[in-house]
Amino acid sequence: MMIRFAIVPVLLALNFSMCKKHETVSQNPQSSGASGSPAATTVTPVAAASPKITKPVVDQTAQAIIFCYHLLVDKVRYPGTEITPAAFEAQMKELNDHGITVISM
Repeated sequence: MMIRFAIVPVLLALNFSMCKKHETVSQNPQSSGASGSPAATTVTPVAAASPKITKPVVDQTAQAIIFCYHLLVDKVRYPGTEITPAAFEAQMKELNDHGITVISM
């Protein structure tokens, strides 16, 4: 059981350590060594066009209503976690009538 808990951090550490490997390789160009004189091989850095990253727009006024029931039963014993199918249908109809989008799980 302890091995399972140890594997996840090891995999994450390996994954994050490999994140920027391709950048270090591209920053260190290797000369081919074909020409003998160093003046003949000139390396001019090429500016890579990096796309401008913008933050996504987040609606700070968004609201969500979450209904969570454990059971749909005909006879409710625990009102906090159970509901009758008819009452559930009525709640869904009320949400639909008010234009609230329902996402079922």
